[in-house]
Amino acid sequence: VAPATTEGIFTNDVAPATQDAGVSTGYAAPAVTTGAIDVSTKKANEVIIYTSDANAENVIPTAKIAYEFKTDGPITKYLIDQLGYEQYYNKHAVSADETVIMIDFKESIVNSPLVQGTAGGQMFKDSIVATIFENIPQAQVIKLRVNGQEQETDHVSFSGEITRGQFN
Repeated sequence: VAPATTEGIFTNDVAPATQDAGVSTGYAAPAVTTGAIDVSTKKANEVIIYTSDANAENVIPTAKIAYEFKTDGPITKYLIDQLGYEQYYNKHAVSADETVIMIDFKESIVNSPLVQGTAGGQMFKDSIVATIFENIPQAQVIKLRVNGQEQETDHVSFSGEITRGQFN
């Protein structure tokens, strides 16, 4: 019997963990803040959300939010929702050892305002990577995909992988 994961799935490789059934048409950009919050006081039941600084130059910790698997569901989906990217979320998958996380977005992400422009694309990608690595310490690799496929856009690569070492 495989041990339970924080994502609530059992698998030997990356397999779908959850899928978004609804379709949203509105766009809600994540909040841009002017200053970072203190993360040194993070509690065990909190997650830290990273978003763009006021100049769209770096991602910074901007929110501490209570999280509990029983009520909030899989942490990966919860973090994507908290970042404000839920309307583009398709599904995610987590390896059995929880070191590899694949986040799959709907095709609508390609033309969304989130990934337009160099700074916007970088802040989109960095906010996801920083938030995942901060809150899922066992995660070592993040893969971003569009409809399950690798894809390149003008400002965001949805192919390859981002390792914790590359991001740090």
